[in-house]
Formats: sequence, C-alpha cells, structure tokens
Amino acid sequence: MNLFFRMSVVLLLGFVVFAFAGTDPWAFSVLQYGMFALALGYVFTTKTLYITRPLKIISSLLLFLIGLALIQSLFPRTLLDSVAFFPFTVLRLHTLEVASLLLTYLIWTWLIVQLFPSFTKSNHLILCTVFIGVAVVLCACALPKSDYMFRLVGIRSGFGPFLNRNHAGIFLAMSSVGVLSFLFASYIQNRKQLFAPQKQSFYMRHLCLLLIFVGLCSGTVFTRSRGGMLSLAVGIFTYSFLCFWVVPPKLKKRLKGWFFTLLALVLVSGWVATHVPEINAFAQRATNTSEMTRKMFYRSSFRALKESPYFGWGLGTTPLVIHNYFEWPIKKYVNHLHCDWLEILLEIGCLGAGVVLLFMGWLALFMLRNLKKLETKKQLVYSGLISVMTVMCVGSLFDFDFFIPANACLFFLTLGIACNPSFNKKTVQIISLNWIKRILLVGICVAAVWIPTSKTIAWRLMWLGKGMKHDTKIFAYEEAVSYYPSPRYAVYLGIAYYNAGIHSHNTELRYAYWRQAKRVAETYLKKYPKDKELSQLYMRVYNLD
Repeated sequence: MNLFFRMSVVLLLGFVVFAFAGTDPWAFSVLQYGMFALALGYVFTTKTLYITRPLKIISSLLLFLIGLALIQSLFPRTLLDSVAFFPFTVLRLHTLEVASLLLTYLIWTWLIVQLFPSFTKSNHLILCTVFIGVAVVLCACALPKSDYMFRLVGIRSGFGPFLNRNHAGIFLAMSSVGVLSFLFASYIQNRKQLFAPQKQSFYMRHLCLLLIFVGLCSGTVFTRSRGGMLSLAVGIFTYSFLCFWVVPPKLKKRLKGWFFTLLALVLVSGWVATHVPEINAFAQRATNTSEMTRKMFYRSSFRALKESPYFGWGLGTTPLVIHNYFEWPIKKYVNHLHCDWLEILLEIGCLGAGVVLLFMGWLALFMLRNLKKLETKKQLVYSGLISVMTVMCVGSLFDFDFFIPANACLFFLTLGIACNPSFNKKTVQIISLNWIKRILLVGICVAAVWIPTSKTIAWRLMWLGKGMKHDTKIFAYEEAVSYYPSPRYAVYLGIAYYNAGIHSHNTELRYAYWRQAKRVAETYLKKYPKDKELSQLYMRVYNLD
C-alpha cells in the first residue's frame, strides 16, 4: 500500500508540472484532492506518524501564517478605512485562499516525511524529481517555440509545460542541484568500485548522472531566465561551500576548497556584473526596461507598507493594494510583486515578518548544525537539499515562485525529505493516531479545499462564458461571481452587462443592462475602493442610464 502511495506522490508532482505548472485553478484542485486522498488513505491505514524537530519548526511557521490569515479575515476593512494596530485584511477572500494554500503545503510536507522515512526511499524520490525535470527539458526540445502550450490552449509563451520561462528556470535549477547532490553522494558511496570488476557499470551510471546534470543546467540556461541562471549559480556555489565545510577531514583541505570556491564565485560575479547588456540580450529582455518596472514595484510596496507597517494589508491582498502606489500606470493586471519575500512583508507587516524570520533562522541554524552530525554520504545529499531550498529562496527574490504550485510542491517536497527520520534520528518522535485525530484531519482537508474548489467552479464558468452570447454569458458570469466574488470577476460581469447594453436594439433593455453594470460597479467599489478596474468600469457607466 505504501508503495502505491509513494508512486502517487511522484505522479501528482508530474501532473502538476505538466498541467501548466498548476497555475490554472482546476489543476490546483486536482492536486489538492489527490494529495488529501493520499493523506487520508495513509492515516486510515497506519497507526502512527513520524515527527522530527525540523518538521515541528516548519509546521509552527506555516501554522503561524495560517492562524494570522484567519485572524486577519475576521477584521475585513477597505482601503478608505484608517489604519489600525491589529491584523486586518482588505480582501478576505484572497486571505482565506492563501490560508488554504499554506495548509495544502503543510499536509504535503507531512506526507513526504511519512512516506519516505528512509535514506534509500528519499534518494529514489530525489531521482524521480530529477527525471521530471528531464521530462520538462525534453518537452521543450521536442515542442520548441511553446508548441506544447499552443497545441493545448492556443497561446505561445513560457518553456515546455511552464507558462512562464522564469518559473521553468527555477524548477530546472532546483532539479540540477538535486542531481548534483545525488551524483556526488553516489560517487563517494561507491568509489571503491573504480578498481573493482564492476567498474564499467560504475562509470556508466555516473556518466549518465553527469549528462543529466549538464542537460538540466543547459535547460535552465535556455529558458533564458536571468533569475533561473542566477539561482542555479548560487545553488552550485552553496553546495560547494557546504561540501567543503563538512566532508574534508582536515582543516587545511577545507580552507583550500573554500578559497577556490570563493575565487570562482568572485570571478563569475565579476563576469556577470560586466556583461549585463549581453545577458539581457540573450534573455531577450530590453536593457533597464524590466529592471526599472520591478524596481518601481519594490518602491511602491515600501510606500504601501508605510501605511500599514505592523501587520500589513492582509495575506493575498497585493493585487488590490499595490496599484494605488505605482509611479506610472501599468497596463497589465499585477497579481504579484515579482519578489515573494517583499510581498509577504507587505501582506503580514513588520511584526509578522519578524516572526517568520525567527522561524527561518531557527530552521537554518538547526539544519547547519545537524549537517555536521551525519555520515558522509548523507552529508552530501543533505547539503544538496539545503542548496535546492536556497535556489528557490534566491529565485523568489526576483519572481513569485511560491505561488506557482509546481515550484512550491518541489520546494516543500525537498523540505519534507530534509525533515525525514533518516536525517534526524536523534529528534524523531512517533505519535499515535486515534479516531479523533483522524476525524480532525478530515475536517482540515474539507476546510482547505473549500475556497479553491469554489474558485475552480467559478473559473470554469468564466472560461465557458467567454464564447457565449450576451445573455448566456451574463448568466454564467453571475453564477461565477456567486461562487468566487473577487473584484476581478465582478469587473468581467460588469463589462458583460455594459457590452450587452451596447449590442441591444431595445432602448429600455439597453438602459436596464447599463443600470446593472452600474450596480455591480457601485457594489464592489464600496468593498474595494480605489480598485483600478472597478473605478474604470464605474466611470464608463456612470452617466449612461
């Protein structure tokens, strides 16, 4: 049964990667239902659960954020209300949605710990994630110019199954560092075979791993993602530093290794600093254009933070808040700041961010101290896990990878492997499961899927309504808003009313449609004042009736 569960975990990760990285609501709902089915199946077929100290730290951090989201949702406010010294949110729906997202990743981490408790099983899982990365590269090679995406949804963008090449770059960078750690650990563990009769199989195995590493690195480069390339370099150097910190028995060898690694880092950094225009040209980015926009996002977020510095504006509220602080208008709807850490700071404030920083520092310190206590082969793999997490953390400085399910799943999968009993034997505890705990888990799963399921139903109605006639479209959009009353969906409904009025030949009916559009704009502007799209809709229909 556990073998079935483990295979299902790999299939779920592969599914979410090739379902446009899980960015569509339906794909995330499939991931959630599959994951929770596995979690429930596991707890109803076993009597105990493993828990380790790093798992406690991660669980405490995620539960803190989930609890903060629930508290914020109890105090909904608008952008016109004066800022108060207590947690609040200006968009309860999105705050609860982020709580559901965090709860999903918490259960995913626990599931990985329970299903892959041994070192051998962890290695098998790492290899499976590497092969998924290889599949992404092969998909991009077999279907170039975004043909994978074009054949399925009719758009050309991204890299292979990823809608965005930057997110593909981070995923492949994590996979690259993962296979690098496996390569070194396998070499150290089996190096005696160099002079044994089976040396041919040893050479073939490690040559294949080396080719996979080179292929994944090349794939990362050819995503043309600057953040992906930078994260890959940081991950490789982090892995080198950690290996030289723990593996060489003599201090002289450690210092020598650190020196050459640091020298290589300085040379690479110097080359990057002096070849920015060439890198931008290779990445097909206009020099300064992208950087200026992102820097404007960052400055705007700090101005917004000054208005609510203690507990922020509420988790998930960035799309509603940030437009009011831009220095110049942005045509596209901005969902994220292209910096997860700054976005979290804006949404939970300085006090909340301080708590998060303490937990992260505690976790990092524990992992680094634990690294020195492991045997050599485990040290090499554990160093790789830390380096993979570093890749994600660096990539999230320039993009929003934690909001991409494929990348987030790989990150928390890595965390789960790092938390398993094989790396934390001295801190392992076993807790027994009774029926009360099992029923509680069922309730948690139902609560977690409630809003994402509603969003999926609404997304499907909005998607189907696009190609319908005006009356049918309005009916579909109204039903969608009833399931997921976000301001953006309200704008689509108001525009549908407005367009139906324009195309109506009956004067009385035309004005009735326009009054409905005005009603929608007024209703949602009371909840979300200063929202750019709602304000534009209101100005369009203000004098029509």
